[in-house]
Amino acid sequence: MSTVRVAQHEGGVRMLTLDRPPANAEDETLLGDLRAALGAAREDDAVRAVVLTGAGAFFSAGFDLAAPRRDDVEAARLRDLFRDTHLALLSLPKPTVAMLNGHATAGGPVLALAWD
Repeated sequence: MSTVRVAQHEGGVRMLTLDRPPANAEDETLLGDLRAALGAAREDDAVRAVVLTGAGAFFSAGFDLAAPRRDDVEAARLRDLFRDTHLALLSLPKPTVAMLNGHATAGGPVLALAWD
């Protein structure tokens, strides 16, 4: 099951919805799913714009602070995934919109600010 729902809307708008209850906190799975969804949007000529929102009461609460502590190697892997996901977003040659539907705390605003 993906933590990013994908829906196609009229006019070539691709809607990506972060769906990792309860707060759409960012971890390896969510960041990997988001990066894959951005890659698919990049390659799909029918997609003219991408919108990101969150399911529930949160856009995103940032990093998952409830996750087990990571060792240095795992922490570096998460940092690289965070960076690579944001680079995929920033280099997307299509308009991007963050539709904040709820709370955006800690790293949530960082993600929101990366969108056009």
